[in-house]
Amino acid sequence: MALPEQLLADVFVELAGSTLHPPQGGPGLLELLARRTAGLLGDCSAATVCVYIDTGGGSGSGGGGDGGGTAGSDAAVRALARDAAAWREGPGHDCGTTGVPMKDAVFDDPAVHTRWPRYAARARDLGHVRAAACPLRAGARTLGALVLLSRDRLGSDTLTLGQSLADVAAISLERERQIRENRLLVGQLEHALDSRVLIEQAKGMLAARLAVPPQEAFTLLRRHARSHNRVLRDVAREVIDGRLTLGGAGA
Repeated sequence: MALPEQLLADVFVELAGSTLHPPQGGPGLLELLARRTAGLLGDCSAATVCVYIDTGGGSGSGGGGDGGGTAGSDAAVRALARDAAAWREGPGHDCGTTGVPMKDAVFDDPAVHTRWPRYAARARDLGHVRAAACPLRAGARTLGALVLLSRDRLGSDTLTLGQSLADVAAISLERERQIRENRLLVGQLEHALDSRVLIEQAKGMLAARLAVPPQEAFTLLRRHARSHNRVLRDVAREVIDGRLTLGGAGA
């Protein structure tokens, strides 16, 4: 398969710089992957399925997370990918779950039709005869799959290019997952630090007002929070603001 080097470079750069959830309603990474793959390969349609992205490890369809999605190079393929994810059928589901590439599945093959009854029938109705799937791999993790639908057998060069596109997309997906994890961790640390500052400030004010050691003042704060089923941070804020007065007997 001979393609202009600049065209290939542009597609890889575009995929490397894309995210699953772009700002201002632009096309997301899965949609770009499906469109560009079909555009490069010409004789096939492409669908992508993101099995899952979460903050845990491993591969497969378990785990949950908020990054899962589907896309297609056209409306019909997009609908097929979406329905296949709900049915848990098709090359995208199997490849994304196992992480094993699928080179050639013929929809008229009785074994294939038995394995994916709804998917195979729909794909055949859309004029597709065969399918292949390339896993979206990020290290040991499999995030989903790129599905290639065609009337003819897909050659090894086509599958190699498809896998390269899937690999670049998976790197972008993994990068976005890591950024989201880091942002969550930073937010948690900032919240914990803010809470600690408030609690220390309230502890100091209460210790000075009651003329007790700081540890005893902290015990009063914690006792009040527990007995009233309150968050310690909120109790500390009210003490600082003067909306709550604590004493040895009233704590």
